[in-house]
This record gives sequence, C-alpha cells and structure tokens, in this order.
Amino acid sequence: MTITVKYFATFCLETNFTQQEELTIEEDTTVIELIELLTARYGTGFEKRLFTAEKELDPLCWIIVNQQRLKEKNDFQLKLNPGDTISFSPPMLMGG
Repeated sequence: MTITVKYFATFCLETNFTQQEELTIEEDTTVIELIELLTARYGTGFEKRLFTAEKELDPLCWIIVNQQRLKEKNDFQLKLNPGDTISFSPPMLMGG
C-alpha cells in the first residue's frame, strides 16, 4: 500500500532535504514500524529527533497522521491505511 510521508523543518536535515515522499509499505504497518523503517533508511539522527534518551517522544517533535497528532507512545501502534499522510515536524509557531 502507498502512504505519503512529509518532513518539516529540522527533519529535512535528516532526510537529505526530502520534504515529501510516497512510500510503499506492507498492509497493517504501524506507526512505530514506519519509524523503524525510516530510521533504517535515514540513520539514527532521524530517530534522535523523535525520542529522548529515555525513549519517550520528544516534546519538540510532532507526529501527525491525517491531521491527528499522536501524543502517547501507545498511539504508535496505530495501523496505517492506504492513502494516509504522516508528517514529522517540530511544533509550529505562528505569528503575525
């Protein structure tokens, strides 16, 4: 199945400045399995942007699936579906 993965701000530094890509993954792939796949692809720097040294989600990292932010570690067991969009981003600040 195919999903869209988007990388914002500092995550682009870990993906060789790739901002968006379409990935073909296995059916029933979970968010954590996708993170493992992306870490294997882009290196441990990608994972270090996601997690603290204690393996907790870094508060300076947002993982968003179809406009829904994942906040808890058990959210990573969410199974991805064909056509899903997952984004990796630091918190966004808006100003005027």
